[in-house]
Amino acid sequence: MDERLRSLQRDLALDSEAQLQYEALLARRGGRWWDHLEILEPLADLGGAQARIFRARDRDTGALEAIRLYQLQPNRARRRARLERTWALRRRLTHPTIPAVLGSGSGPSPLDGSPALYLREEFVPGTWLEGELRGRGALSWREAAGLARQVADGLAAIHAAGMAHRKIQPHTLLVAEGRPWFAGWSNLAATPPTKSLVPDSCFYGTCYYAPPEALVGGGHGSAGDVFSLGVVLYELITGRRPFLGECSSERIRRIREEPPPDPRLLAPDLPESLHALLHQVLSKDPVQRPSAVLFATSLSAVLDGLPLPDGLPSANLSGIRPSRWRRLRDWLQGS
Repeated sequence: MDERLRSLQRDLALDSEAQLQYEALLARRGGRWWDHLEILEPLADLGGAQARIFRARDRDTGALEAIRLYQLQPNRARRRARLERTWALRRRLTHPTIPAVLGSGSGPSPLDGSPALYLREEFVPGTWLEGELRGRGALSWREAAGLARQVADGLAAIHAAGMAHRKIQPHTLLVAEGRPWFAGWSNLAATPPTKSLVPDSCFYGTCYYAPPEALVGGGHGSAGDVFSLGVVLYELITGRRPFLGECSSERIRRIREEPPPDPRLLAPDLPESLHALLHQVLSKDPVQRPSAVLFATSLSAVLDGLPLPDGLPSANLSGIRPSRWRRLRDWLQGS
């Protein structure tokens, strides 16, 4: 083994970038053929330290694929069962924003021969939405609404199939030529949800995007997906997340109790209809949020300069449990 590989191995425990470089070197040594697929390079690290996504090429057709590879650890039967259930659901989904599934199964890892599960998907040559935000900052409201409308269309297809995505975030969405793609499936589940976040946990993803009901033990269903997409839309428009805090407990408190800052402070050209729609989808009460179908329809109306469609429920931004300062403020205002 050459010195570069040894050096990268020493850095693996401290540097995830070194892990990707190490796997890239392994993939290039000897072509790294795996059955009829040539493993070309790692693309991402999603869903924990044991999950990797690689770009691969089919030897027979020359087509590019994305392979999700999950290394299986001993005595992790429950994890394997959960992944197999998730992928069984994933194979049922079809939509223009969802990459096609080309196959799945289990076998020796192409990296080191250890047991692994894999999912083969259509390769999408895009960039992560999170990278777009970091590189460009806030988008125009029209571009942001256009992206969110397509994601809402995809969510509507997921919900119509009886599932919830449960991890709508900028680092689980790809953008290719102005078109968003779903790229993270680790939390896909049938609805109604059977598990939920505990109040001090962010188990189903980064808590910046978690719906308030999931943070108080209410589960994360289709209405939670709408809330998460509303947070993403807010961030695309303003360049910042709506619920910030110095620690996770502060962020969770704000998600549960406080309305988001007025987005027009950072995006003064925001149409009133889009501002009103953001209030709807970021309602603290999941019952008061529109469905993904109505969200997509409303975004289309905003983009076409039309009034918002009928049927939008009234938004509740007051929070699940008002904080002390707000109760004091309301008391003073009423006196």
